[in-house]
Amino acid sequence: MSPHIPSMHGDLAHDGQTFARAGFMNPGLGPGGLSVGPSMPVFNRGAQIQLTDDQKNAMASIQRGEMVGDVSQILMHLGQTMDQLQRGITSSMTAFPKRENLEAPARVLFPLDTPVRNKLARKPGSGTASAWKQLTSMGGGWAAGDQGGEGPGALQAFYSESGAPVEHTSVYADKSSGYKLLGAFGKVTGFAAAAGANFQAQVATEKTNAIRNLMLNEENALINGNSATIAAPWGDGVTSFAFDGLNVLTSVANGTPAAQIQAAVGALTQTHIDNQLTRLWKQGATNLWMLMNAIEIQSLVHLAEAAGSLIRIQATSNGESVLGVKVTGYVHPISGELVDIMPSRFQTAGTILYGSDTLPDGSNTLEVEVLPQVELPELAPHEMVQGYVAKELAPTLTAPDVYPFMVSVYETLKMISALHFAKSSGVTAV
Repeated sequence: MSPHIPSMHGDLAHDGQTFARAGFMNPGLGPGGLSVGPSMPVFNRGAQIQLTDDQKNAMASIQRGEMVGDVSQILMHLGQTMDQLQRGITSSMTAFPKRENLEAPARVLFPLDTPVRNKLARKPGSGTASAWKQLTSMGGGWAAGDQGGEGPGALQAFYSESGAPVEHTSVYADKSSGYKLLGAFGKVTGFAAAAGANFQAQVATEKTNAIRNLMLNEENALINGNSATIAAPWGDGVTSFAFDGLNVLTSVANGTPAAQIQAAVGALTQTHIDNQLTRLWKQGATNLWMLMNAIEIQSLVHLAEAAGSLIRIQATSNGESVLGVKVTGYVHPISGELVDIMPSRFQTAGTILYGSDTLPDGSNTLEVEVLPQVELPELAPHEMVQGYVAKELAPTLTAPDVYPFMVSVYETLKMISALHFAKSSGVTAV
């Protein structure tokens, strides 16, 4: 006998099994989404209904196989009882049978963007720290002023026919930054993975969530990391384990000129921004950007819309208008280049960071150097993407059904030159 072939709309096979329709239809449901198997008795849900003596005797006779009395009368009594049972089932009853419209998978309800992490170049490193040299002067020879690289100051450059110029010596500075370990633990129980298998792959999903969350923590560290703070998230309350972020590295102590560190700025003005960008231009910074909180970007919008501004209301020929502007860039007052404005939720309100992508020689001003994790033990299988590693850990004897894992990255933030950054703090909204 040839096997029964179901139709495109779902069908019932000869052996009583149901074939599933395409799409969302559960294989245990027949056409129309209704069960085609034996129904569940509902008498237990009508236990509160009291049967008469005649009805009880009739039910007992049916169970014994004895049909005593008027059969039509018995059927009438049973029909009345079923009416009462059906009226007794409401959606407010405990454990009311219903299908849950559960949509898989879970929705992400928070922002995942990491603008600073996305901007910075990532390079593989080695050893326990990264070290590099800075050429702060090629000898100079002029007095300190707007032009950088003056070296020791004014030196003789012109000389007589029988004489010689003064020696101009290159000046170097040593810089280094140690690698730091950034990561998070996670775990999924075997029961949770089995129970949630019809919703989403719990273990894989949790690993993905952990890596995404690690990137958000990395974004916070790249901006606000502080190697001198022992409190979480930078330390354990006793020791600090973090690298310094951009707000800490942009400081006089790290080599940023004092004029480029402006504190207690007050109300934000275009004049203040122009002055900071001009100072970076004097240092030879190129491909500039500004990292701001949303409040400071709103202040730029208000400055653009203020009375006397060229931008106030955009109107069409038929009189319709669009109120408001979006500020995405700032024209450099000297070079004319468009300075990108990067909004960041991690940047502290009232602080503006001015930076550049490249040094005067075209090399990077900032780099994230990542130490590759290689030759991990066989008992710690792992996957690595751009230095991010998700590794499985062994269950313990006391919790054999708990499957832990860890995601981690070994890295450090390298500010190649602090001369090409500036910071404004104490900025108030306008």
